[in-house]
Amino acid sequence: MPYVDLPETGVALWYRTNMEMYNGKLRWDAQRPIILLLQGTLSTPFLSRQFDDPTLDNTFNLVAFDVRSTGETKNPLDARRDTWVDAADLAHAAILLGLPSFHVFAAGSQLVHLYALRLALLWPNLLKSIAFIDAGARPEDSSVVAMTDDDMTEAMRELAICDDLETFEWLGHETATWVFGSGVPEDMIDRVVEDLELHYSGMQSPRFYDLVMGLLHEPSLDTYLLRHLIRPILYIRSEFTTEVRSDVVIRPTDLLNAQVHTEILRSPPQPHTREPWCHHINSCFKEFVMDQPDKLSLPETIPCDSMRMALQRLSELTGRSDLLERNPLMSSSFSLVHEDVIQKRRQIAAELVSLCKTKSPGTIVDNNGIPIRKYSERHMSYYSRLYAAPSTAPFFLSVSEVVESHEEGSIPE
Repeated sequence: MPYVDLPETGVALWYRTNMEMYNGKLRWDAQRPIILLLQGTLSTPFLSRQFDDPTLDNTFNLVAFDVRSTGETKNPLDARRDTWVDAADLAHAAILLGLPSFHVFAAGSQLVHLYALRLALLWPNLLKSIAFIDAGARPEDSSVVAMTDDDMTEAMRELAICDDLETFEWLGHETATWVFGSGVPEDMIDRVVEDLELHYSGMQSPRFYDLVMGLLHEPSLDTYLLRHLIRPILYIRSEFTTEVRSDVVIRPTDLLNAQVHTEILRSPPQPHTREPWCHHINSCFKEFVMDQPDKLSLPETIPCDSMRMALQRLSELTGRSDLLERNPLMSSSFSLVHEDVIQKRRQIAAELVSLCKTKSPGTIVDNNGIPIRKYSERHMSYYSRLYAAPSTAPFFLSVSEVVESHEEGSIPE
């Protein structure tokens, strides 16, 4: 996979595309619209349902990035990271690669919906349209966030000391269920667990803290900001879903000044994921994009100007004039994380890095870097019972439950 270096940030964003590269720029087929496929919690291989579908691959120029601390992307840990920072990464990378305006496909966790909304608010000239699938863009309440924060920090301390196979499988199960819903098939859990083992074991474990903390402390996208969205929007929702709670969902009625087209997925009244409907979603998206005006905007040629204008928009939206004093070429300049949270993150990240330096050998991967077993190769009914949580429960349960149960010998091998 190729990558693009973001100046002054130390970030190298890796990406997947069906376009060719020429002189450091992407060469797109002018007869095909350009699509930015957004991926949040997991890496770009999990967008195979789009890249491998001829419905999209034969019709569009496709590109997707591994955001910070996912997949192959290289980046320093930054306590200031939030989805405004990630959106700045994506916009800057698109500009550096010479992309003109593009359509955004935002299907997945809350992160991708926030990325799309941030991009549309700060770089409206880059976006031609957005497709939301089961869109939600607000986190749990503060008490749940605090509880989950503590549990996640405890889990990261355990992994920083020693890679533990059962803990990784537990994290993978929780991550897969959170991203894809409670009906996620076992082969998808296998893929998620493998992704975590490959990218967050060994000295890489602090990366997972960097990824999850950004989500937990993400502030709400206030409804008043949604009125600033003016691009056409495809809004796909399912009749029955476990992915977005009714109290946090973004509704078409929130998008007052956008042209909204709604598509409802008819599905059985049971927990499910989007997996069985991927081709249908792709077909709806293709039809929507092809109905949009085909006028192609010229690519942004001066990254500094584009990023400076975006920072100015953020200043106007938030009423924070101090943002204008920041360097627009540094994605962290777009951060709205509170100072107390920044200090806490820095302290924990430093602790995790220090613990990793004295790490005991684990049994996650073999000598060739291959995971020693699949999630499905062990009896998992115990985990399904122990960690099945109601929708109001925190994303991650305490890792101490795993450790204590393991010590009692109650986890089946």
